[in-house]
Amino acid sequence: WRFTQEALKKECAAIACSVETVVPLGSGVFSAVYVFFDRLMPFPIRLISFWSIRYVILVLDALATRVATFLRKKYNPADYALGYYVVARPQK
Repeated sequence: WRFTQEALKKECAAIACSVETVVPLGSGVFSAVYVFFDRLMPFPIRLISFWSIRYVILVLDALATRVATFLRKKYNPADYALGYYVVARPQK
């Protein structure tokens, strides 16, 4: 399953938990594509890309965000989240 922030909040509400924080993990479309292709690569290439290509990907994601903002386009890196960090507490 690939949950959205809203779906995670609804799931937590269904089990009587209040969500304090939902943090999207990943930094944009380039990160999402990188993770997909990284899983297909053999280990030696993955190791090399971990120490080199991932930094280029982070720069590309930051650049895409700035270009979209400059062009006034709707682009939210959280739309391409690879997962979420959720802090929820039981309701009293």
